[in-house]
Amino acid sequence: MKKLTVCLSLLLLVFVGGCSLVPTPTEMPTSLPSATQVPTATATLAAPTATLVQKTPTQTPTIFFKRTPAAMPTIVPTIMAMAKPQISLSSLSPDGEWRADLIAYDCMQVGDGDEVAYDQLNMVHLTDMSAVVVDFQVQSCEGTGARGIGPLFWSSNSRFFYYTTARMGRPDGCSYWQPPIYRIDVNFQTKQFIGAGELSPDNTKIAAWENDHLWVWDVNGQKLTGYLFQDPEIEEGPIDWCADSQQVVFLQFESSCPLSGKSSVGYINLSENEYSVIEYEDHTFGDVYWYGFDKFVLVDADGKEYIFDLDDWQLKPFEY
Repeated sequence: MKKLTVCLSLLLLVFVGGCSLVPTPTEMPTSLPSATQVPTATATLAAPTATLVQKTPTQTPTIFFKRTPAAMPTIVPTIMAMAKPQISLSSLSPDGEWRADLIAYDCMQVGDGDEVAYDQLNMVHLTDMSAVVVDFQVQSCEGTGARGIGPLFWSSNSRFFYYTTARMGRPDGCSYWQPPIYRIDVNFQTKQFIGAGELSPDNTKIAAWENDHLWVWDVNGQKLTGYLFQDPEIEEGPIDWCADSQQVVFLQFESSCPLSGKSSVGYINLSENEYSVIEYEDHTFGDVYWYGFDKFVLVDADGKEYIFDLDDWQLKPFEY
């Protein structure tokens, strides 16, 4: 089964039964909604390029804070004074004007408390070597949760730097999960949550779950479109891009632990401005992958595979 994941850093971690009846779709393609709340300007869609996982240059930038240092926990200066960072990585923007520096301190005992670790993400303006602390994370080393800032990639227009706040581990439980994606807008030094999802094969778009929506983002700009799912009890599931980077399919299901109940299959075609959501009462689909450009394969809770043909909108048992 194919899984497309966002994995452009050495330290980024990424980032499930049915009967033989074939139900008919309850909804055929309709006009794709637009994200009216975002600017109408479009950005050039070009694959992002960046230099990741380099050693930090020896020239030390002058750090200043966009927000008051009081926003940082008081333990941070103690951590930084006790040890040298174990991870120090840099990512250069395509235009060479910006550099994102990740500084990470491994788990250490501070006073009588639990062991803690600390990550700090600095955005360095290379014209004058000034820098802004754009994000930081104090982490408890107890337990097995997801933690750690991890660099992902730059947008090709050098405006946005993408990263995750879950470089290692994952939350407890067995539900579907992908590391969250954030980005820094270097024009305004602001942080924005994108969601949890998948980068398109051509690296120009992200499809991600966020606040009961499946959003499609332009990596160089804003939201392209989105789908709101109506039932808050339905859980978010896998997302998979077609190789053409214009079609995306996503799943929702009633329960992931264990995988059971009704499921929904969502389909978006950006080039045709179409979307559709199909509900299945007698199949619980937990995984999906594309089979060519006009078909995708759905996998149910028993591991049985079914192929969905976009030419006739029919679901059939998949035979190799």
